[in-house]
Amino acid sequence: MNLRNKPEILEEIRRLRRRLSELEQENAGWLAELESQPGLTGETAPNQAVSGSAGLLSDDRFENSPIPMTDEDWSAAKKIADSLRASGVQDIRQYVRKHPELLAELAPAVKILDANAAAVRTYKAASKAVLLEAFNEPPDLTTYNPETGLSDIFVELVQRFSEGETRVEMEGPDTALDGSVIYIRTTTSIARGREHDWGRVIQTVEDFTARKAAEESLQVAKKQAEDANKSKSEFLARMSHDLRTPLNAILGFSEIIENEILGPIEIDAYKVYAQDIHQSGAHLLDLINDLLDLSKIEAGQYELSETTVALPEVVTQVLRLVAPDALKKRVGLTASVSQDLPHLRADPRSTRQMLLNLLSNAVKFTPDGGKVSVDTCFGNDGLGIKVTDTGIGIAPESLERVFEPFAQIEASQADRHPAKTHPGTGLGLSIVKALIELHGGRIEIESKLGTGTTAILRFPRERAIA
Repeated sequence: MNLRNKPEILEEIRRLRRRLSELEQENAGWLAELESQPGLTGETAPNQAVSGSAGLLSDDRFENSPIPMTDEDWSAAKKIADSLRASGVQDIRQYVRKHPELLAELAPAVKILDANAAAVRTYKAASKAVLLEAFNEPPDLTTYNPETGLSDIFVELVQRFSEGETRVEMEGPDTALDGSVIYIRTTTSIARGREHDWGRVIQTVEDFTARKAAEESLQVAKKQAEDANKSKSEFLARMSHDLRTPLNAILGFSEIIENEILGPIEIDAYKVYAQDIHQSGAHLLDLINDLLDLSKIEAGQYELSETTVALPEVVTQVLRLVAPDALKKRVGLTASVSQDLPHLRADPRSTRQMLLNLLSNAVKFTPDGGKVSVDTCFGNDGLGIKVTDTGIGIAPESLERVFEPFAQIEASQADRHPAKTHPGTGLGLSIVKALIELHGGRIEIESKLGTGTTAILRFPRERAIA
């Protein structure tokens, strides 16, 4: 056979070699001692009597193996399987499910001749004799469950052996003799030279109960964390709505006082206080709006309202919004947007918000006299919007944290208190990342301390409309 044309066989050979290497490393000392014994070839005469370890290993080597093992005689079970197949039964599994009484004949046809000390420990038996008695006990047909019962696993082995397989790996739950549930992976193999009568079958057992319990605990913890996060998001969404109503009143009345709409203010300090109230309220409203958006996204309640978006128009609109802040700091704003750029299928409000957050950050973290630019591009990577600034930059070790909610990243040694120097909610980039991912895209950040930062929004190419 030319194995070059059989990649699945080559892959199985590689997998078996890897597994063999692992077992050899785990049991190097025991294997070295085993291989030094003469006559342990793994082959036996077809008519050799079975006793102890059935000649496959010496009694001592079998008993002291670190791997739980059983030595079994399936010859009577083969006769029953052959008889069923001769009578036209091709699927023994389905036949037994319809005639479970066959188990009373089939199960006792397998004789468990020996089990080593490791198997006794795995199944929590008082002794080897107790374990062998339990293993050879006929199944209780009154409790037989054809979907999950252990008897069905046994019938699966009979079926696969009867189809010509000589080595079967299976895993699932089993019951130890103390009633506890253990999770095992078994490898059941017909010994070489006994394929004709199944007279010698060796089964090895790998107990992974502890690992299974750890995996289940991890899944439970993950589910609890997800539920807690969802509850938090739902709570924030409800509270944000409740908080916005009184805040709007605070903003409205403070603006009336600040502008002296109902009459002049005789004490100038009151007017200053009104300005402070309005500014603080506006900042708090921004925070609440950001929290509301982020909590809606995390709770899966943020729905995109997609339509055709012209990026040049969006860029122009957002530049107008950030222009006053840029003017105060004498930060130059430029845009290089091709009018031939394809339109975008996206949520217009989300697109504006993402670009506004990026441009606001760029202006905020760019010193007086710096520059901020907006560029667009279209190619195999999709449709991109790039915002570049000549700001203070971000330290390499902080780049991984920029998308964390409420993250206030220290940009440099000279900028030790960014929350004070650059006020903000710390939610801007978190919202941008969440919104672009809702569109199936991604955000990329490149930065260098003292040089500046570049942020790129990449929409999937399939969102471009020619």
